[in-house]
Amino acid sequence: MLTAIGAMLGVAASYIGLGALVQIAPGSLASRLSVSMDRSVLLFSVALSVLAGIFLGLVPIGQVLRQQQSEILRQDARSFAGGRARQRLREFLVVGQVALTLVLLVGAGLMLKSLGRVARVDPGFNPAGVLTATIQLPNEKYDKDEKQIVFYRGVSEKLAAMPGVESGAVALSVPFSGFVPTSSFEIENRPMPPGDPGPHSILNFVSPGYFQALRIPLLVGRYFTEQDVAGAPAVALIDDNLARQYWPDQNPVGHRLRFGSQSPWETVVGVVGHVMSTSLSADSGKGICYHPMFQQPIPQAFLVVRSKTDSTQPAGSLRSAVSSVDSGQAIASFESMQEYVSASLGPQQISASLLGAFSIMALFLASLGLYGVVSYSFAQRTRELGIRMALGAQPREVWRLVLGEGMRLALVGVVGGAIGALILVRYLASQLYGVSAFDPATFAWTSAVLIGIALLACFIPAARATRVDPVIALRHE
Repeated sequence: MLTAIGAMLGVAASYIGLGALVQIAPGSLASRLSVSMDRSVLLFSVALSVLAGIFLGLVPIGQVLRQQQSEILRQDARSFAGGRARQRLREFLVVGQVALTLVLLVGAGLMLKSLGRVARVDPGFNPAGVLTATIQLPNEKYDKDEKQIVFYRGVSEKLAAMPGVESGAVALSVPFSGFVPTSSFEIENRPMPPGDPGPHSILNFVSPGYFQALRIPLLVGRYFTEQDVAGAPAVALIDDNLARQYWPDQNPVGHRLRFGSQSPWETVVGVVGHVMSTSLSADSGKGICYHPMFQQPIPQAFLVVRSKTDSTQPAGSLRSAVSSVDSGQAIASFESMQEYVSASLGPQQISASLLGAFSIMALFLASLGLYGVVSYSFAQRTRELGIRMALGAQPREVWRLVLGEGMRLALVGVVGGAIGALILVRYLASQLYGVSAFDPATFAWTSAVLIGIALLACFIPAARATRVDPVIALRHE
């Protein structure tokens, strides 16, 4: 009956918790999540509850059947109910609860520590105050490169002239957007062996102002300018990762490269800092080659604008800039760069939140179980406590006795949990950044928290035991 009620309450709580599960995801990721109750998981959980109820009912029945009738008759009802076999089972379950709780606490602690390390990683740009939106130029209206260039140039100029806007730009892709085009390229005077695909990089097409909008530092040479247009010499910018990979120990500015045998040779005019493109914790580190949007326009692009002060102003600025150039052109998917960065940490944040929630629930159950076992154990030993106090035992000795019993179970559980965590946390290693799966500090503070909660759980039974009246206890017996 108890397990059935618990299962029904658990199912109800699970349905309620689905909404909370979405809420713990970053805003941009939460909008794309579709979370529902999985039927197979639900049936498995209900079946497990039923089996647990059957098991917990059969164990005491088996203990009764194994005893001789004469043994049963020699025991009064209370001493039988509190027999050592039953008590050992309760203690075993509590130790298991404590051990599992420590495993979850260690996992949550490692994930939180890793998340803190990742959050301090420099992505190579400054996302604060930057808003993005997507735009798709219709082919029938912008069927020529010249028309696309005129549109992008007009939008860039309008954005630059608006009050409160520091800089604006157009780009094929922005960091952490999930769109990371790549391509092989050829370096002039550096022939490749047959079958070798040659150098490889991430591609991006950007307008002047893109690097200023994201505050990507210039290391060597120059940024793109308004003069880098169709008809002018083809140019490119590379990041320092690409420079180190293919031009080690030399200045790549002035060297030429091209993407495809039919493409023109492009002169490298500058080197900028590397920008993470996919994930703060697991970025590929692949180098990036930038091309000027006004030389090679792309019909589908991101609009990027950096605000000087008000973070809500860029959305209006983008709409105004686009409508002033083409009133019929739609823009969509307004999203800040900070949201993109947060979404890249979505899986780690969800994992840490879930482990943390499960740890709190397990901690509550473990402390409740420890309280119940210790309290029940000493309730059955009322006569013993009465005799001890009648013979002169002091309250502090009773405190020591009760707390010692509880802490014995807690410490055994902590040791078992530490061993289990050492075995299981290695599977978390791929999800951690800058933190060892066997981090001693995490193991130490989670064990300390668990032991502290165990002490609190034993406090009430200990306080009750010190108030036992020896006369009443012996008269009751």
